[in-house]
Amino acid sequence: MRRVRQLIDDKLLARARLMGGLTESLRSLLPPALAPRCRVAAIAADQLTLSAEGGAWATQLRYLQREIIKHMNAHHGLDIRRVKVHVSAPAGPDPAASAGKRPVRRPRVPDAAVDTLRRTARTVNDPGLAGALERLATKSGKRRS
Repeated sequence: MRRVRQLIDDKLLARARLMGGLTESLRSLLPPALAPRCRVAAIAADQLTLSAEGGAWATQLRYLQREIIKHMNAHHGLDIRRVKVHVSAPAGPDPAASAGKRPVRRPRVPDAAVDTLRRTARTVNDPGLAGALERLATKSGKRRS
């Protein structure tokens, strides 16, 4: 049986180590609340691509892009000129959710509105739209009539 290390390409392993090192360096520059919410996703030519766990975190990274470029170029000998930020799904459970906060409850949709959605679904000629209206009615209120 072969060891896992033997199955991984050396170039891939080196690239993963580079990304991990760049991510650690990036996080050392960032404010404590932002640091665990982002990572280096890619580096190509003169562009560094970062990934953030949501729009608010991505916006903060965009505000810091000049400092990020200076830091990466000075500490890693890179020639980064642009930073691109992508929004990704959170890597783990939301700490706020486990802190005892109750989930947000959706307001109850009145039965009359649900009935209107169902009647509209039956009169629409577009099957996709009719299906979407029916699903919305089912999610929103009383059971199918």
